[in-house]
Amino acid sequence: MAVQQGTTSSSGGSRALIIGGAVLVALLIVAYFVWANVMPKNTTVIAPQSEKSLWLTQKAKESQGNFQSLSPADQAKADQLTSGKGAYSITMAWQVMQRSGQTR
Repeated sequence: MAVQQGTTSSSGGSRALIIGGAVLVALLIVAYFVWANVMPKNTTVIAPQSEKSLWLTQKAKESQGNFQSLSPADQAKADQLTSGKGAYSITMAWQVMQRSGQTR
């Protein structure tokens, strides 16, 4: 009987170790999801009335939101000002102008 009691306490210790490890993994997963959703994303934000914003708005109006109709130099400048998101920025600026009635 003494042998059975020894194996029971040994398996109880390994069971506690497994449960502790599972709790630790669960906490790490929760911490990762909190970190991923709370930390700010790496985005470029341009102040609404900055020189860059005014230039992008002007080019969006000239091209009516069509990035491909801009000259290669203007496309390159838009990409440089927006960290490679020139087409998206021009399109979104045009959509904002349409919604607010500034396209005339």
